[in-house]
Amino acid sequence: NAQNWESIARVLKVLQSIFSRYSRDFKSEELWTEIKYVLDTFQKPLLELYKHTLQSLQAAHAAKDAVKLKQVAGALQLLCSIFFELNYQDIPEFFEDHMAEWMNPFKQLLSFSHPALNPSSNDEPGIAEQIKTHIFRSIKLYVDKYEEEFAQFVPQFVQETWKLLAVVDQSNRYDELVSVAIQFLTSVVKKPWNKQLFAKQETLQLVCSRIVVPQIKLRQEDLEMFEDDHLEYVRRDME
Repeated sequence: NAQNWESIARVLKVLQSIFSRYSRDFKSEELWTEIKYVLDTFQKPLLELYKHTLQSLQAAHAAKDAVKLKQVAGALQLLCSIFFELNYQDIPEFFEDHMAEWMNPFKQLLSFSHPALNPSSNDEPGIAEQIKTHIFRSIKLYVDKYEEEFAQFVPQFVQETWKLLAVVDQSNRYDELVSVAIQFLTSVVKKPWNKQLFAKQETLQLVCSRIVVPQIKLRQEDLEMFEDDHLEYVRRDME
C-alpha cells in the first residue's frame, strides 16, 4: 500500500545519504571496512527489494495506478542511486555474481516511461529521467572500472543508448540524462576492443544524424539567454 512505499522511501533516503560519500572519499582501509560491513548487511536485502520494486512497478503500470506507480518509481530511483554508491570503490563479489539480475532490468528501464512520471515542468527531470541517469552513471562506472566482468552487457546497453538518444527532445528535463548517456558511449568507444560496435558505416551515419547533430543545436531559450546575458550562458554551459 501507499504507506508501505512511503516508509520504504524514507529508509532508502537515509541509506542513500549514508552511502553517498562512498563515491567521494578516497579509498582507505577504514572506508573499505565500513563498506564491507554495509555489503554484508544490505546487499542481499537490496537485491530482493529491487526485484520486488520492479514487480510492483509492472503491476502498477498494468493496473494504471498512477499514484502507486509514482511512489514505486521513487523507491526505484533511490535503489539505482544506492547501487552506484555501493559499487564505486570496487565491484563487490555479490554484485558480480548477481550482475544479470541488476543489469537486465536496467536495460529495460532505459526505455520505460509513463505520463505519471513526467515532471510538472520540462525545465526539470522527471522520475523516469532520474532513474535512467542513475543507470547510466552505473554502467559507465562498470565500463570504466569493471569491463571484463561487464563486457557481455556492453553491446546491449550501447543499442539501448542509441535508441534513447534518438528519441529525446531538447527539453531541459533531458539535459543531464543526455550528458551522462553520451559519457557512457564515450567510455565505450575509448576501449579498442569495442570498436566493432561503431565500425559499420550505417552506424556512424545514425550516430551523427540522429544523435550528434540534434544535440549540438542551440535551443531558442539558449539563444535568448546568450543575447540577454552571455556571461550567465557561459557559466551555465560550463556547469
